[in-house]
Amino acid sequence: MELGQEILEREAVRTRPDYRLFLPRETGYRDDNVHLHVVRHTTDGKLFAVWTQSTYDGYGNNHAVFAVSADEGMHWSEPKYIVGCTEDHSGEDVQASWAIPVVSPAGRIYVIYLWETDNDDRAEGGFCGVFRVISTDDLGQTWSEPAVIEAPVTPYDYGRSQRNVIFQIPTHLADGTWLVPFTKWTSMRRQGPVEQRDEQDSRICFFILENIDKSPDVNDLRYSFLPESSMISLPYPRKPSVSVAQEPALVRLPDGRYFCSMRTAAGFVAYSVSSDNGLTWTAPEPVRFRDGTLFLHTLSPAPIYEIGEGKYALLYHGTGDVDANDRNPLYRAVGSFDPDGKQPILFDLSERELFMRLPDEANIPGHDSNQLAMYASACRIGGRTVLWYPDRKCFLLGKYLD
Repeated sequence: MELGQEILEREAVRTRPDYRLFLPRETGYRDDNVHLHVVRHTTDGKLFAVWTQSTYDGYGNNHAVFAVSADEGMHWSEPKYIVGCTEDHSGEDVQASWAIPVVSPAGRIYVIYLWETDNDDRAEGGFCGVFRVISTDDLGQTWSEPAVIEAPVTPYDYGRSQRNVIFQIPTHLADGTWLVPFTKWTSMRRQGPVEQRDEQDSRICFFILENIDKSPDVNDLRYSFLPESSMISLPYPRKPSVSVAQEPALVRLPDGRYFCSMRTAAGFVAYSVSSDNGLTWTAPEPVRFRDGTLFLHTLSPAPIYEIGEGKYALLYHGTGDVDANDRNPLYRAVGSFDPDGKQPILFDLSERELFMRLPDEANIPGHDSNQLAMYASACRIGGRTVLWYPDRKCFLLGKYLD
């Protein structure tokens, strides 16, 4: 189905964006667009974007694409296929999902993604596989052959093929390494069937990219997975033997600690803090406003981004009905570093605002839900922080976050 200009113009402005990155013009292979990461190139200063594209979420043809902007995000090149299922089935037709970029100081771009394998233990193959990495030295024109990032087998995995998903761009540590948080879902062959998806056992894990700043070839990339003692887990309220801690987002605090927000199945956003570069983490607790009010939130991304020195914006939905999984509307809470606080970012209700809301009549053909799931990223443009986000997992837009 072709999406006419009238539909595009009507629907693309629902969330009042400041930038437009990509609007698919017909339903099909390019219709679903998620896990959007916009990064500034380290040598020529251009912005580039990497995201996962498909016909729709769970369809089975996930592939990674790449686009470039030469004018600070106002205009973007047409998305260029990188890896994964091809539209005409001319390639390997294996899914490449949840691609995330990292760029070295010398300008080599690495893209890490989950490569589907035949040892899948759930219907959607895009959630089970092995990490692979490719690189480019010419801003996405050509790409290296892939190399595997081999994750160790833990008690939560059935084998080498694992249900691991990276949600946000890795964090550059002071020692020049990169900390990569990811969600590990326990293999269905370990946990067994569940009645609903919020009962799926999961926890947050980490690995380190050790030498990217030296621009190695992908086969020479050094990495190390942090031990199981570094994992973050949070008991599921209705079944405490199950952990539900997912989709970590990290910010660096002015004192060198790291604050991690995460989605849960407990009806609120949770956080944890590390003072040793991710090796150990505090037990997760609910994020609260100054007066103790919870950040009520369904099972949806709740990312946090730095928007100024010691200032942060956290995005959440404002509803604790996990069963409904309502991802609309979206609130923004602004907080400031509190060095003496148990929760080291202090949020005040007076600085909370409604950030986006989709009305009931909002409708993109081919998309059956008005969700604002923030599989998003943020970068600085002209001294301001821009959130790059998927609107209804379809349109890719930018909006000032500060």
